[in-house]
Amino acid sequence: MGLGDAALAIKLSLIFIIVGFLLHIIGFGAPYWSSNSVAHRGLWQYCILDSCSSIDTDIKVGFGDWFTATKTFECFGLIGSIACLVLIGIFICVGRCSGSKCIAVFNVIVLLGTGACILIAIIIYASRPVSLAWAFGLATTGGVCFALAGIFMIVSMCHFEKMLKLLWPSSIANSALLDTHHSSFVWSIINRYIWQSSGEYGTESTEL
Repeated sequence: MGLGDAALAIKLSLIFIIVGFLLHIIGFGAPYWSSNSVAHRGLWQYCILDSCSSIDTDIKVGFGDWFTATKTFECFGLIGSIACLVLIGIFICVGRCSGSKCIAVFNVIVLLGTGACILIAIIIYASRPVSLAWAFGLATTGGVCFALAGIFMIVSMCHFEKMLKLLWPSSIANSALLDTHHSSFVWSIINRYIWQSSGEYGTESTEL
């Protein structure tokens, strides 16, 4: 199964992940988290007019623990954003992993964790008396995108759980889920229907 067969919520999640990754990685590296009339800086560089210096190697003073904490959470966010891209690709495209509930749950955890790390870094930086600039805004928007992607993944999971209840009476569904002899059949049905939109679901359930 591929992207064309995915439910709308999964497609929206993918869009938010891609947009969030691009915005965050630009904001992560750009030296424009704060600025004034003569200088601007990011997480890694401090620039005065057209001359930039590395904060880690060339500038030893003026940045406290709050700045280290900001960079640490931003690094966690960057690692998480890469993991989100890999996981959503596996979830949609990779063979028997397509539509896997375990990967979906893990993807939700990573998405929400990534968004949380980025937004924590944003809050720490914004709490300082600095004049915020455009790269800060990009990083903030990226963090929000990852959080929204996680929410849409949760929506897609709730959608196929709802379809499972509609396919079978609750007593049959519960017994099937608890019975290990039926578990592979149950999850094969879930994996089949997770990719169907609400409009397609009625036709598929009739065929069953």
